[in-house]
Amino acid sequence: MAFGYVIYVARNPKDTAVSYYHFCHYTPHLPSYDSWDMFFEEFLANRAPQGSWFETYVLPWWRRRNHPNVLFLKYEDMKKDLPGAVQQIAEFMGKSLSDDVIEKIAEASTFEAMKKNPLSNPDTLLQKGNKESGLGQSSTSSFMRKGVVGDWKNYFTDEQKKRFDKLYDKEMAGSGLEFEF
Repeated sequence: MAFGYVIYVARNPKDTAVSYYHFCHYTPHLPSYDSWDMFFEEFLANRAPQGSWFETYVLPWWRRRNHPNVLFLKYEDMKKDLPGAVQQIAEFMGKSLSDDVIEKIAEASTFEAMKKNPLSNPDTLLQKGNKESGLGQSSTSSFMRKGVVGDWKNYFTDEQKKRFDKLYDKEMAGSGLEFEF
């Protein structure tokens, strides 16, 4: 395997689906779904623009997690212990950082801090009329929305949860990868 260093951050698929639903509304060149229910059906059938969450994105990187050039992290773990994730990243990059520096990096890397930072959140630039990227055309959405774990519970019906869980169990069987929902 010949590639540079990769830090891959995976997010649980239910929250990913909700986030992607909103991202589609925010991004003009992607389909804008009339409802969550419509998007859910496309996501479940792997017909959403990104393809299969399982086989297009997460599982291929999970299979490479032991490669010395790959660091596989989970968003939910980062939300619980961001300084720990910063420490993992520093070690992966061969850097030794003091606890103080790790804490400062973690503070600057919170969702809330990044949402306010125009270097990590394009909303500020886009509000000033920079539409060249094709992002930010929607006035009802933001590039960085909530960043919370478990927002899927505000969208999935009981029936959708059951259907998704069945697919999840089938696709993830034997992988050893587990997510917090």
